[in-house]
Amino acid sequence: MPEPENEKCIRLKIDCPPKKDGGLKEAEDRQREKQDMMNRKYPKQKIIIKGGKIKKEHNIKDKIKCVTYHIYWNSETEGKIEKHIPKQITEGFENKYQYIYHDKEGKEHEICTVNWMEIIGREKGVRVSGVPKGYIKTYKYPTSGGGDARNGYEYENGDIYVDGVGGYGNRKYPKQNGKVKIVRMKDSLSYAKGDVKIYYTFHGSDRRYCSPECYAGFIGALGELNRTDIQSTGMCFGDGTSYPSVSHNNGRSVDTRYLSNFNDEKKKVLAFKKFFFTDIITGTGGWYKNLPSHKHMGDHNDHLHAGVIDNKKVKTIEEVK
Repeated sequence: MPEPENEKCIRLKIDCPPKKDGGLKEAEDRQREKQDMMNRKYPKQKIIIKGGKIKKEHNIKDKIKCVTYHIYWNSETEGKIEKHIPKQITEGFENKYQYIYHDKEGKEHEICTVNWMEIIGREKGVRVSGVPKGYIKTYKYPTSGGGDARNGYEYENGDIYVDGVGGYGNRKYPKQNGKVKIVRMKDSLSYAKGDVKIYYTFHGSDRRYCSPECYAGFIGALGELNRTDIQSTGMCFGDGTSYPSVSHNNGRSVDTRYLSNFNDEKKKVLAFKKFFFTDIITGTGGWYKNLPSHKHMGDHNDHLHAGVIDNKKVKTIEEVK
């Protein structure tokens, strides 16, 4: 039995004109035309949740609320990071963090939205001579990006041992008390709008997870640098380990390849300092030893290490109304 016109109008949430003005068909055509225009202007994005099902479609114009890190240029020498927590999170965004950069003129730039997850925390890694027997689980690390880790071995006490290639030997990452949150970084960023450029790619690494605050600080430093050639050599894996590094546990540090000259690399060091990285390490060879980092070490002659962001500098703002 055909659906009565008045009931269909109610279901479609449209005002049907009298029959002489075209009736339901004309109203449907107007509604379809209006929706087509909205879809062209504000393309819909599909929200994929655990299990792979599409939960809901939102127009980008819709007010999507999720936990958001606001990263501010702020001043020449010190940035600002705020973590905004809405009272209610939009369905499908419960496990997502958004990152917004505020430039020197106060303009907002929506950089990215990424997934976060909670894992068992890892202590700093330890160099060990071998992988002992007795592990209860083993798994392989991703290698498509050119990383050195190969196999993870998990033990009943929660510790993880890792072996790999490249002559780095073996590492042990003890279980930490409690859990930590990490985000799955974008494989690359290439944001450019107005005078703002926020770019990075990965080089020779599949360590593409980090702490939410580390990612905010990294984005802030990238905004400060305003370059398109920043290459990262990795943070941590999804289990919190960071082979062959022992100091990237839980994704608290970011490595980048050196730029081609002292002045540009000095700006990079200062950009990381501006966004609260407290353990910046550079090499001892050539002009690396003259960079204004916190430490100089011989095993850092091929990359800059920016570690341990000061989380006390990240202000949390919770919506109460």
